[in-house]
Amino acid sequence: MAYTDLGLHQTIFYQAYEFIVYLSYRFIRGEKYFHWLTMSYICPECGGDLKLTRGVFICLKCGLIFKKYELKELMDSIKSSITKENDEEKRRKEYLKWWLSRKSD
Repeated sequence: MAYTDLGLHQTIFYQAYEFIVYLSYRFIRGEKYFHWLTMSYICPECGGDLKLTRGVFICLKCGLIFKKYELKELMDSIKSSITKENDEEKRRKEYLKWWLSRKSD
Protein backbone atom coordinates (compact mmCIF):
# COMPACT_ATOMS: atom_id res chain seq x y z
CA MET A 1 0.00 0.00 0.00
CA ALA A 2 1.47 3.36 -1.00
CA TYR A 3 1.20 6.29 1.37
CA THR A 4 0.95 9.82 0.12
CA ASP A 5 3.10 12.28 1.97
CA LEU A 6 1.48 15.70 2.05
CA GLY A 7 4.81 17.34 2.83
CA LEU A 8 3.68 18.46 6.26
CA HIS A 9 6.73 18.12 8.43
CA GLN A 10 7.51 19.58 11.81
CA THR A 11 10.38 19.31 14.24
CA ILE A 12 9.70 19.30 17.96
CA PHE A 13 12.14 20.36 20.64
CA TYR A 14 11.21 18.56 23.82
CA GLN A 15 13.13 18.74 27.09
CA ALA A 16 12.14 16.44 29.90
CA TYR A 17 13.45 13.62 32.04
CA GLU A 18 16.91 15.19 32.04
CA PHE A 19 17.59 14.99 28.33
CA ILE A 20 16.78 16.92 25.19
CA VAL A 21 14.93 15.29 22.32
CA TYR A 22 14.58 16.59 18.80
CA LEU A 23 11.59 14.78 17.32
CA SER A 24 10.26 15.01 13.83
CA TYR A 25 6.88 13.90 12.61
CA ARG A 26 5.03 13.77 9.34
CA PHE A 27 1.36 13.56 8.57
CA ILE A 28 0.72 10.55 6.36
CA ARG A 29 -2.91 9.99 5.46
CA GLY A 30 -4.00 12.18 8.35
CA GLU A 31 -1.95 10.36 11.01
CA LYS A 32 1.19 11.54 12.80
CA TYR A 33 4.26 9.33 12.42
CA PHE A 34 7.18 10.12 14.73
CA HIS A 35 10.88 9.49 14.31
CA TRP A 36 13.86 10.64 16.35
CA LEU A 37 16.22 13.16 14.78
CA THR A 38 18.85 13.65 17.44
CA MET A 39 19.05 13.25 21.15
CA SER A 40 21.38 14.96 23.55
CA TYR A 41 21.44 13.47 27.03
CA ILE A 42 21.89 15.71 30.07
CA CYS A 43 23.10 14.58 33.48
CA PRO A 44 20.39 14.98 36.15
CA GLU A 45 23.01 15.79 38.80
CA CYS A 46 25.13 18.49 37.20
CA GLY A 47 23.62 19.28 33.78
CA GLY A 48 26.70 18.06 31.91
CA ASP A 49 26.67 16.10 28.65
CA LEU A 50 26.42 12.30 28.74
CA LYS A 51 28.65 10.24 26.44
CA LEU A 52 27.93 6.65 25.37
CA THR A 53 30.86 4.40 26.27
CA ARG A 54 30.72 0.58 26.33
CA GLY A 55 26.95 0.42 26.67
CA VAL A 56 26.65 2.99 29.46
CA PHE A 57 26.26 6.75 29.47
CA ILE A 58 28.90 8.60 31.48
CA CYS A 59 28.62 12.24 32.50
CA LEU A 60 31.63 14.15 31.19
CA LYS A 61 31.39 16.64 34.05
CA CYS A 62 30.73 14.65 37.26
CA GLY A 63 31.28 11.01 36.20
CA LEU A 64 27.77 9.72 36.99
CA ILE A 65 26.94 6.49 35.07
CA PHE A 66 23.59 5.51 33.50
CA LYS A 67 22.82 2.19 31.85
CA LYS A 68 21.59 2.31 28.27
CA TYR A 69 18.28 0.56 29.02
CA GLU A 70 17.40 3.14 31.70
CA LEU A 71 17.55 5.96 29.18
CA LYS A 72 15.68 3.88 26.58
CA GLU A 73 12.80 3.46 29.04
CA LEU A 74 12.70 7.22 29.50
CA MET A 75 12.65 7.78 25.72
CA ASP A 76 9.74 5.36 25.36
CA SER A 77 7.80 7.13 28.10
CA ILE A 78 8.26 10.48 26.33
CA LYS A 79 7.10 9.03 23.02
CA SER A 80 4.01 7.53 24.66
CA SER A 81 3.16 10.84 26.36
CA ILE A 82 3.42 12.69 23.03
CA THR A 83 1.25 10.06 21.34
CA LYS A 84 -1.27 10.38 24.19
CA GLU A 85 -1.38 14.16 23.64
CA ASN A 86 -1.97 13.52 19.94
CA ASP A 87 -4.89 11.17 20.72
CA GLU A 88 -6.47 13.73 23.07
CA GLU A 89 -6.10 16.45 20.42
CA LYS A 90 -7.74 14.20 17.82
CA ARG A 91 -10.62 13.39 20.19
CA ARG A 92 -11.20 17.12 20.88
CA LYS A 93 -11.26 17.90 17.15
CA GLU A 94 -13.76 15.10 16.50
CA TYR A 95 -15.98 16.38 19.31
CA LEU A 96 -15.82 19.94 17.95
CA LYS A 97 -16.69 18.69 14.47
CA TRP A 98 -19.64 16.73 15.90
CA TRP A 99 -20.79 19.75 17.95
CA LEU A 100 -20.63 22.11 14.98
CA SER A 101 -22.50 19.65 12.76
CA ARG A 102 -25.32 19.51 15.34
CA LYS A 103 -25.55 23.30 15.41
CA SER A 104 -25.86 23.51 11.61
CA ASP A 105 -28.74 20.97 11.49
